[in-house]
Amino acid sequence: MSKLYWKSILALVLVGAIAIVVMSQLYRSHLEQERSRYSAAVFKINRLHIVTDDTLVDLMVTFQCRERLARVTWDHSILAVDLMETSLTTSWVDVHELITVAFSQKNNVEQVLIRLFNGNNEAEPLLLAIETRKDDWKSNELNQLTPTALEQNPVYFGKLRVSTTPIGQRWLKHFAI
Repeated sequence: MSKLYWKSILALVLVGAIAIVVMSQLYRSHLEQERSRYSAAVFKINRLHIVTDDTLVDLMVTFQCRERLARVTWDHSILAVDLMETSLTTSWVDVHELITVAFSQKNNVEQVLIRLFNGNNEAEPLLLAIETRKDDWKSNELNQLTPTALEQNPVYFGKLRVSTTPIGQRWLKHFAI
């Protein structure tokens, strides 16, 4: 066997190896393009729609509070807010806005606790405590919810689970009208 024969065999082997490498790279790039084209959005977490300790301040900035905020806590998907009231009307507006922001704009808020304190008194006694859960509300109810409907509609008001203190009952009876 001549040298020319071995050189031609070696050249064919090299051309074949190069062809295999080039074709595998083309196939790999084709697979990557297909994966990026059909990526499943189900597995992507949208950080803008969840509440964390780090985003709690951002949430409260979007919440246009009419009453004074006394305290806000976030613990295991429970948002707790303490408000210092000055007027019952503005308090219901704040309760309405808190519920709609927490349940319709955020994915991981499961429960909202709101405590309403007397903002005109230095002793700051507790007037009302409101507790509601995300499971209690349908999305269409949250879209149709208004502050007056929240207070006057017995179906919506029943979802709030309002507890009043004796001072809060007197306040509702005499001063909140």
